[in-house]
Amino acid sequence: MYNVLSLVVSHFQDRFADQKWLIYDLKREYGYYYDLSTVTEVRFEEKESHLLTGMLSEDLMMHDEKLFQQMWKEYFKSIAIKERINPRLHRQHLPVRFWKYLTEKQK
Repeated sequence: MYNVLSLVVSHFQDRFADQKWLIYDLKREYGYYYDLSTVTEVRFEEKESHLLTGMLSEDLMMHDEKLFQQMWKEYFKSIAIKERINPRLHRQHLPVRFWKYLTEKQK
């Protein structure tokens, strides 16, 4: 759609100034990396599978990432009120095509 990555970098730099981050546009094949001091534009020469699918393989994850994902799923499940689940509103706020990236939606 629109190339807005350069417009949102300052927001992420202000909001997440205390942590390193990378925002990458799969369609345009570039992104921005913040290393706690400067923002640098990045491009990847090799197309790793996680750049194509958006899913990080387990061998690239930190050793406790699976534990944190499981804890998030348990927390999400414990705060959800089944009687108040509204799939229509959920799709309105977050389209189904993005659900595959949500930890709580993964099996």
